[in-house]
Amino acid sequence: LGTRVTIGAHGLRNPPIQQPKPPGCYRILVVGDSVPFGWGVDDGDAFPRQMERALQAQARPGRTIEIINGGSP
Repeated sequence: LGTRVTIGAHGLRNPPIQQPKPPGCYRILVVGDSVPFGWGVDDGDAFPRQMERALQAQARPGRTIEIINGGSP
């Protein structure tokens, strides 16, 4: 579809997932079909990335929000 799709080492359309989870990090796993996967949109435009940016903008100082995209087309 002419979009950029990057699949990470964990088999997810997600940036690398640091293990163990860093202190002050909150993780949310999004599961589902092609909608959370972001079928037809670039990596940064899939709704889990948009949700991550919106939640991070509201996070307390010193806290990070990570959304793990577990969607599968």
